Amino acid sequence: MTRFIAIGEPLIRLSPPAGVAIGAARSLEMHVGGAACNVAIAAAGLGVDATLTAAVGDGPLCDRIERTLRAHRVRPRLRRAAGGRVGCYWVETVGGRRAHYDRSDTPMATVDAETLRALLDLETAEMVYYSGIAPALGSEATTTATAILAAAQGADCTTVVDANYRQQLWEPDRAREAYETVFGHTDVIVVAARDAETVFGLDVAPEAIAQQLQERFGASIVICTRGADGAVGIDADGTTHEQPAVATTTRDPIGAGDAFVGAVCATLLQGGDLGAALVDATAAAAVAHTTRGDLTPLSRDRLRAVTDPQMDRCIRDRTAE
Repeated sequence: MTRFIAIGEPLIRLSPPAGVAIGAARSLEMHVGGAACNVAIAAAGLGVDATLTAAVGDGPLCDRIERTLRAHRVRPRLRRAAGGRVGCYWVETVGGRRAHYDRSDTPMATVDAETLRALLDLETAEMVYYSGIAPALGSEATTTATAILAAAQGADCTTVVDANYRQQLWEPDRAREAYETVFGHTDVIVVAARDAETVFGLDVAPEAIAQQLQERFGASIVICTRGADGAVGIDADGTTHEQPAVATTTRDPIGAGDAFVGAVCATLLQGGDLGAALVDATAAAAVAHTTRGDLTPLSRDRLRAVTDPQMDRCIRDRTAE
């Protein structure tokens, strides 16, 4: 039985050494990533039976993606397209951290809803997460996402979408049009305050952003993230929950938002309320900031450790043994 299904394109991240431009790099460090992959691995680390579903290319890079998912206790349900390419992105830290995407014409950009639906076990699933980046791959990807989310709701699954707006992939007007369609079939919406302003023109307090999006789309829960200031969410009863961020030293911030969402999904699935989910999610984001690479292997002990120094010392002592 799969309780949690994450849908979205797994990616290969290539990074030159710190301070070296991509064009000047003599070597690149490789990591498996992508929002849906990161979310699934975070949720699995917190004890959720998780599956990652996607249309992908073929070849050794896809083999590596599958091995990585299985190593983190995530079940891969991948439709491999012979001759298809794997989406990649490069991250460099010269003059600030920048990402460069190469995702054109990947199988996830063109897969139709019927093909993707055949990979999903919605009858046993309880929650379906769909990456909000996926619709950026094209109009067909938006149509597929909308149809899958509607099918998931029809099967009584809780649906979750993190907007995760990427300005390198699409313009705000096109993103807003896609989100307005997708969010209409979403029970739990997650959006960064900066993205709400860029895409929806909501230059208001995070609580007001959550409230307005909840009223607009009818979602049960809306969470507005605030970076270093934590997050605020409104639940189905209209109760506001505010959670500050956990102070930490940043080693690699990429994937922190996905760890946040994975923890939200896991805690809600395991019976926690929105307040508990935000506590766990901010702790998960803090762990991700200290972890090199996109993926954040989580555990309940690791979440407690970032908020309890004594627990942190115990975990480090056990690791050293």
